[in-house]
Amino acid sequence: MKLTDTTQGAIWRNFLPQPSVPLADWLEQTLNLSNRVKVTLAYTIARSVWQYYDSYWMTKPWTHENIQIMKETISDRNQIRPHPYFTTKLHKCKDQKVDYCYADDLFHLYPGILALGVVLVEIATKQPFRPGRPHYIWDETTINEYYEWAWTTANCSKLGSTIGAAYESVVNNCLDSELFRHGSINPSKSDKDLQTRQSLLYEKVVLPLQELYHAYKDDWEIQDISRSVLTLTRNFQGWKPLS
Repeated sequence: MKLTDTTQGAIWRNFLPQPSVPLADWLEQTLNLSNRVKVTLAYTIARSVWQYYDSYWMTKPWTHENIQIMKETISDRNQIRPHPYFTTKLHKCKDQKVDYCYADDLFHLYPGILALGVVLVEIATKQPFRPGRPHYIWDETTINEYYEWAWTTANCSKLGSTIGAAYESVVNNCLDSELFRHGSINPSKSDKDLQTRQSLLYEKVVLPLQELYHAYKDDWEIQDISRSVLTLTRNFQGWKPLS
């Protein structure tokens, strides 16, 4: 699945004949990213999470592993431009879509929103979170580890001064579980509460990033080891770009 593309351009893209790479690997391979690139990636991914939040695409949180990057060359400008995609295996699932996790001593109730906050911190700092063990199941331990890393890294990185106060506020909103909690957890109202959180996600995360995206006017400076271009996403039968 291709994430919603925030950039304008021709339908035919000049992608390099290379396989996509996970977002984490791309961030580590990239020597330098301008703030405009960081904000554009953050906005593209956040808008896609919001768009697909009330769907089976969000049954598993989006992380730097299932977000893939493909590279595009902008020949007339000699630029590199990354395009994010989401890769997953969709199964026919009859279970009700549930976006929360409830357990004792849980730092954050909504794994999908927390995962977005983690990705935004990773993009801003170019520092992917590499836990000591693989996180295949989003249990209490996994959620708390992600939360602690994101909160500590965001506060130490001073995102307000490096990228902007709006970006810092968006990250804080993603990490604020209570912001998205609409009353008490009630399974009988899960669909309504999910839609409420989707609306809050747009208001508190997507819209501020959209305004920041339009405010940035610096160039698309991307310097990676190979000086090449990336783009990302795959669906259960192939690649699917993020909205």
